[in-house]
Amino acid sequence: MRLYLVRHGIAEAPFGGKPDHARALTPEGVARLKRQAAFFGRMGWDVDLVLCSTLLRARQTAALLAPALGAPVTEEALLGPGCSLDDLQEALAVHGDPPRVMIVGHQPAMGHLVHVLTGRRVAMRPGAAAVVEAERLRPGAGVLLAHYDPDAPAGG
Repeated sequence: MRLYLVRHGIAEAPFGGKPDHARALTPEGVARLKRQAAFFGRMGWDVDLVLCSTLLRARQTAALLAPALGAPVTEEALLGPGCSLDDLQEALAVHGDPPRVMIVGHQPAMGHLVHVLTGRRVAMRPGAAAVVEAERLRPGAGVLLAHYDPDAPAGG
């Protein structure tokens, strides 16, 4: 299985009076994600399904990335900010364990999942993505194939 773990783009500040689930992407967040989507498309990422958290900023991120990947988007409540490896396994099982899936979620969950699966720690800033290959979703069973920072000079 290949997982593309993506943290949502830059969102409104958490202290702006909106409930957490309603925080939207900022204009800068949208612009960066459009560049990321184009980069992911140029990289030829082959994704069968995009699963995203039900929070607005994750849904918006998935909606911006999915067209460049040619993959459908499905919201999954298990992928919220506290998503664990067990939650990820359950979410994937519900969808038939697709071989290539993008997970759009939040910190600290995305960074934690990369670490649990691969033993590697990566900075999962807004819009960052990590590509993990794993035969089984078990601690230490994955390999970190790539990590993309949204501010890298090449756009990814």
